[in-house]
Amino acid sequence: MAKNSLVTAGTSEELPAIFVADEMFEGPTGFENVSAKDLLIPRITILQKMSPQIEKGRPEHINGAEYGDFCDTGTAEVFKELVVVPCFFAMVYLEWAPRNTGKGLVANHGTDASCLKNAAPDEKRRMTLPNGNYIAETATWYCLNLSAHGRKSFIPLTSTALKASRRWLTLLTSEKLKRPDGSEFTPPLWYRSWRVNTVDESNAEGSWKSWKFSPGDPILALDPTKGLLNEARDFNKQASEGLVRGDVSNAAEEHSTTEVPF
Repeated sequence: MAKNSLVTAGTSEELPAIFVADEMFEGPTGFENVSAKDLLIPRITILQKMSPQIEKGRPEHINGAEYGDFCDTGTAEVFKELVVVPCFFAMVYLEWAPRNTGKGLVANHGTDASCLKNAAPDEKRRMTLPNGNYIAETATWYCLNLSAHGRKSFIPLTSTALKASRRWLTLLTSEKLKRPDGSEFTPPLWYRSWRVNTVDESNAEGSWKSWKFSPGDPILALDPTKGLLNEARDFNKQASEGLVRGDVSNAAEEHSTTEVPF
């Protein structure tokens, strides 16, 4: 019997073609009331030396995952390298409780940096409030992950990774295109794809893997039909209007268990 392959959330399930064409796929799907604001956008991180995904016996362990791999924490997929299209950027300020309290994220202050006015650096150079919570300056990138068929993804860069974010933003804002009249302009964030690799970094406190972003193909070279372009524009609109949320669950714990110095 002929078969079609259905791919969902990182898994592949083969179903008979007659099932795929069955009448149950006509009419309502059950997702009619689901909107962008109901979904969490999965986070992409780099697996460090003590990441639970590479430790056998841990519930988070992923077969084949290695130090320096990229990991989509929502689907538990790992990638050796990524190709992404950035769609939205913002510097946001997340307030975290100390890990030993088990409270996790206390507040998302958005782009309002005034939450830092009463904060002072602690021994780990985290901006700590009088109540013991700390504020993490977080460069948030909403991207289409072309390595996962254009999946909407969220890359939060904080601590030492802020340097990589600044370099990426500098490259993006430095690119110029010419209009027919010869004048120059900066193209939109999603003008081209970007290759993402890891690089080694270290200081007196340890070593870790960090981010490196290199320019890839323009988006219209990848998809002349403009389908990918329209997806990027739509994702930018959803993110800028606050209709999507990046999944920051356990993000603070990652920093405390992966030997990445603050």
